Amino acid sequence: ASNVTIQDGMDAGSTTAATTTPNNSRGLADAEEDNDDDDDPSKDEDTSCSICLINRQGPCRKYWLKFERCMKAHGAEKEEDERQQQQQRAAAEEEDDDDEKDEKESNVE
Repeated sequence: ASNVTIQDGMDAGSTTAATTTPNNSRGLADAEEDNDDDDDPSKDEDTSCSICLINRQGPCRKYWLKFERCMKAHGAEKEEDERQQQQQRAAAEEEDDDDEKDEKESNVE
């Protein structure tokens, strides 16, 4: 059996370190421009979410706020997609019901 040393940035099946950070000193989460409002807690959106309140105070504040904005933006998209899918299913079910009624009426005659 061979010994495998797992280093930070490696998965168990890899023999080389994975590189996920660009060569400069900024990480992937820094790819977008920084938001000046991230430094001002008075401009935070009101919330009763305890996880949000804790992470807004920690050293990862700007990353957490970026995550909140991402979830808010993409959560609305997902809700809209789900609403449209429900409408499509309801329309398809209504069409199936109408087809069944027409079939029963034609069998009665």
